[in-house]
Parts: sequence; structure tokens; C-alpha cells
Amino acid sequence: MEYLPILNLLLEALAYLGRRAAGNTIEHLMDRLRSNGVAQTDPLFRRLGPLEEVYQAITQAVPLAEDILSALFGNLPGFPYNTVGSYSPGFLLLFPQVAKYSGSLAHALAGAQAMGPEELAGQLALALDIADEGATTMPADTFSARVLDLSVPAESKVAILDLFRRPQAVLAQAGPVLRQTIAALEAQRKTLEEICVPFTQALLNTGPADFIDQTSGLSAKPDLGYRLRPFLFGLDTNLATPQIPGEPVQVYCGILRGPIQQALSATRGPEYQVYHAIKLLGDKTRFDILCYLRNRRAYGQELSAKFGLSRNTIHHHMSKLLAARLVSCTVDGNRVYYTVDRESVSDLLNRQRALLLPQAEKGEAG
Repeated sequence: MEYLPILNLLLEALAYLGRRAAGNTIEHLMDRLRSNGVAQTDPLFRRLGPLEEVYQAITQAVPLAEDILSALFGNLPGFPYNTVGSYSPGFLLLFPQVAKYSGSLAHALAGAQAMGPEELAGQLALALDIADEGATTMPADTFSARVLDLSVPAESKVAILDLFRRPQAVLAQAGPVLRQTIAALEAQRKTLEEICVPFTQALLNTGPADFIDQTSGLSAKPDLGYRLRPFLFGLDTNLATPQIPGEPVQVYCGILRGPIQQALSATRGPEYQVYHAIKLLGDKTRFDILCYLRNRRAYGQELSAKFGLSRNTIHHHMSKLLAARLVSCTVDGNRVYYTVDRESVSDLLNRQRALLLPQAEKGEAG
């Protein structure tokens, strides 16, 4: 596992535009943290102040009509909440090009344009977690049927199918917007690199493998290489790109994910962590999923078929279990597999026992 301290400006542009479409400003993030009980947000805000200035500078440099911004980079209704617009038409279509991006937007747009129907269907299916195991392509009829089977509003299904049938329409609109945004980011590159310095120092001090283990539910697969990179506008998001054969899995790490997790943990304390885990497993479906994963690993579609739930519902449950570190995930090719995080669950049970049976602990020690 290695760390490459170089920003991917295509990903940063997509994330910035997704944040802007959803109104997820830096101040919005601070408000969310305060509403979750984090009283001391000043240290975080000091680190984010320069990024807020960059955000405002790019917003001034890239004027956009709200309807166009929302149509291209706003999350489609019915999909799990995220802060970077990863369920927007622009993100869905161009995210497969992120891992290949080397500074040329023209090549990225051409790569998206050059995908044939089955390859495009396969890439969209992977992003929507409706792909078959190990498959990177999908027949058009199969893709259409699975999209229509999604538990999302009809308008979102229509938008996805239209994106599949007419990707050039989105590319024609998104291309100029991304070109302006990347140019604005490039003009701020020195500032962006300076903002990433504390993150880089923290990651190198911890070590890439330990860092990713502490800040996400990702378990590195020994026979695959992993390359970590900073994700500036992702902030609190870790994101793995589709794997290119023969290349390391690229994991983009939100530069404030660790500090935000620490701030929330310090505010909530061990009692909240135990309560939150019990509350999560009070949902029978999540409890059943955790039991199913005790001695096996499974991917989203397998869990969907096993429990008779839509892939969006499974994604919702797995996101919560991952956040609570009850499960971990492994990137294998272009698929994410889940399994029980045995070490974390064991630690949780020990904390639960110490919290609920403190006298018993003392008695046993004597």
C-alpha cells in the first residue's frame, strides 16, 4: 500500500460540483457537526477556512444556472444520501474515467464517449450496484430491466435510462462546465496542496495501511495493490475507484475524515457507541445481515437476493454497519465485498460488558 500526495482534479471537480448542487458548503458541514453535539468545531474550521475561500473563488469563476447545475450534478432522487453528488448523471457517467485521468479532460470525455453500450451499461451497473459478480459489461436489455427494478422514483429511472441511451447529451453539457472548474482548480493548485499538508503528515505518521484501517471499513486484500490519494472536496468521504486491470486499487481519502470521526467519538463517548450499535442491530434486517456475514463475505447484489431487498436498501443498511465498524469491506476487482469486522465487534462486546456489568468485571478481576 502506497500514498501518492497528488490531487485528481477530475474527481475534485466532480465533488465540488456535487457539493455545490446540493448546497453542501463548509458552513453546512460545520452546522451538521454542531447538530451532532460537536461543540469545539474551531480547530476543524481553521483547517477548512482556506478551503472555503477556494470554494468561493471557484464559484465566482464558474457561474452556473441552478437548473443546469442540478440537472448535471445533483443527486437523483431516491438514492442514498451523499455529499459529493455520486448519484448524479455527470458523476455516474464520468467516474469510471477518474482512475485513468492524467490531466487531460479531453481524453476523459473521449473515453466516456467511446464506451460501447454493453461497457457503459456495465460501468453504470457497477456504480448502481446492480452488476453481476465479476462482470464489467452488461447487455442493454438486462441493464434496462434492472434499472426498472430499482426502488427509486420513476423520474430517477427515466434519468438513468436516458443517460445510458444518450450519454453524449450529458457529456456535451458537462464538458464545458468541468473544463471551467478544472481550470479554476488549477489556478488554486498551490493553495489546495498546502491545505493537504496536515493530512499527508498525519497519514505518513500513522502509515497508509493503519490510516485506512482507522478511518474506514476497508480491509486491504493482500494480493492487490492499493494506492491512497488525498480527496479534498470529499472531506469526510473515502472513495475507491473502479480497478484498472494490472493497476493498484485507488482509494481517495477525505482529508478531514479522521479528525471528524475523532471529534464525533470524543463528543459521544463510549456509552453512545454502545447505544448506537445496539440501536443499529435493533433493526431485524441489519441483525440478520450481520449474522449472515459471520463466516462469509458477500457483495451487494448477493445480499439483495438473499434478503429480498432492493439494492438501494442493502446499500443503506451496509453504510450504517460500516460507519459503526460492525462490518468491513474489501475491494476485489470492481466489486466491494462485506464481512463482519471481528476485531471491532469483539471490542464492542468488551465495552458493552464493562459498561453494563462493571461490578461483575471487578468481581471477576478479584
